[in-house]
Amino acid sequence: MNFADALKEVAAILCVSTKEDMYTTEGKNLPRPSLAGKTSAQLQQILGDGLRKSVDPNIWVRIAMGRADEACRKDPDLRGIIFGDARYPTEVDAIMKERGGLMVRLNRACVDAACAGGRSKTDNSETALDDFDGFTRVIQNDSQDLNALRAHARDFVRAHFHSL
Repeated sequence: MNFADALKEVAAILCVSTKEDMYTTEGKNLPRPSLAGKTSAQLQQILGDGLRKSVDPNIWVRIAMGRADEACRKDPDLRGIIFGDARYPTEVDAIMKERGGLMVRLNRACVDAACAGGRSKTDNSETALDDFDGFTRVIQNDSQDLNALRAHARDFVRAHFHSL
């Protein structure tokens, strides 16, 4: 589950694309004719921040937590939910303070504009948690080795969720 799932659903409609396309680097980097050549990554920053400012600072948190609650109601045996994209203090608070969850920061190497997908690397969505020091663990992912990343994830799960 992701805080940006609803945002990506809206972006997919505006981009005349699929929700799945909004999650891939290639899909996010593609200039969209329906957006006058802007990429879906740029749209997501504009739309996400715009609704946060003009409607409710917690709009994406409320939607995501509502979806998480619904998933738990549908499956009472569900033992946890992983959010893959916390980017703001309000999202961290919803996970850690309101739900007693843990936070892992995954830092990835992104050294070129293609990796950024036209997004501003200085946008609040990219920097809002830079000074947050309450992560349960920080993982530096500076290689393309998916197996190494999986090993980090397994180690974390073993260390924190013995009963799973």
